[in-house]
Amino acid sequence: MTSWQDRAARTVMRVRPFRGVTFTEHAGDPADLTFTPPTSWSTLPADLLERIDAHHILHLLAPAFGGHPASGAERARALLRSWLDDEVLRHDAEPAMYVYAQPAGDSEVVGVIATVDLVADGGGPFLDHEEVIAPLVDVQETLEQTTNAQIEPILALCHEAAALGDVLREIVGRPADLAVAQPDVGTHRLWRIDDSAVQLRIAQAVPDAPALIADGHHRHSAWSRVAARDGTGPATRALALLVHAPQPGIRLGAIHRVLADVDLATAIGSESIDAAALPNRSAAADYLASGPTAGCVLHSGGAYYAVVPRVPNAECAAPELAVCHLHAGWLKQWAVADADVGYVHGLDEAIAQTTESGVAVLLPAPRLEDVMAAARDGRPLPRKATSFGPKPLVGAVFRSWLGS
Repeated sequence: MTSWQDRAARTVMRVRPFRGVTFTEHAGDPADLTFTPPTSWSTLPADLLERIDAHHILHLLAPAFGGHPASGAERARALLRSWLDDEVLRHDAEPAMYVYAQPAGDSEVVGVIATVDLVADGGGPFLDHEEVIAPLVDVQETLEQTTNAQIEPILALCHEAAALGDVLREIVGRPADLAVAQPDVGTHRLWRIDDSAVQLRIAQAVPDAPALIADGHHRHSAWSRVAARDGTGPATRALALLVHAPQPGIRLGAIHRVLADVDLATAIGSESIDAAALPNRSAAADYLASGPTAGCVLHSGGAYYAVVPRVPNAECAAPELAVCHLHAGWLKQWAVADADVGYVHGLDEAIAQTTESGVAVLLPAPRLEDVMAAARDGRPLPRKATSFGPKPLVGAVFRSWLGS
């Protein structure tokens, strides 16, 4: 057993290789079988499953989220079993780590896909920064337990991990084991690392400190629940893409809110806020980019107002962020239930949805240091408070212990 696998060597971040599951040459073109998660699932066409390849990885995920989690997960399990039996998918012969490079505009984000022990002596290996939606956690738990698989990795940002970046940059100079080109985006590349000495270098370069979850809060919550209950076995480890946080290409954006039944006059008249009119969309965008992080913009019918909290709110998890003031107080004052909040990633989309009625709450992109501070202090932000990117390609490699 190498030193980084020794329980005494690390208390938090125990990073291990695993026998990855990948598509074989019999499955088809990897570009037709994998996908990058959209910013909003609601934008996908209703007949998508009928249009994509029969071996597309989405067929293992979609059934459980279609309204019947238990039966959908059973269908996914049967399909996974058949793909393994028919050699559409295969397990790698030896445990490996997988260096992964993904396009990010003019940059490239590089990380390593490995497993991380969820049960650690020094506390959990991941920092949650957002609240989760309980029914979605339940679905993720059902999917993992039924399929004995973790199909989509947690995306986690490691701070003070410059050494990890140095090791990975040496690897990405080699020819990749898998290259998947996406039109207008770029090429995703994957390297299988089965050399134990290189695995050791990678694992040692990962800081032994919790990593911030950028994407995958619901998976983490579900997998942690199973790990705590089972105590041993494959489910006590999480599939994760570990990324050195400060590297170029990592994006942190806002997710805006649309409140269909709120009147703008009522909103800006709240006693807990100060509002100032803005002349147009350009001024609103400038305010979001350079104004206070506790401020935001309200829009309705072409009118824009810059808004800041007037009084402190003791229930606000992070007073420095507007999204916390919104969910800790303003929504209650405006008589808006959580179920009636619409979530929109695009600024123009949120504006377009409120051209005639309703109010769009246009939020500034939070700063990474504020998100990190809230996570470290155990102050979870409201659900969908952040939008990290880029998200990894789903289906390039995943893990399964089905039948093992």
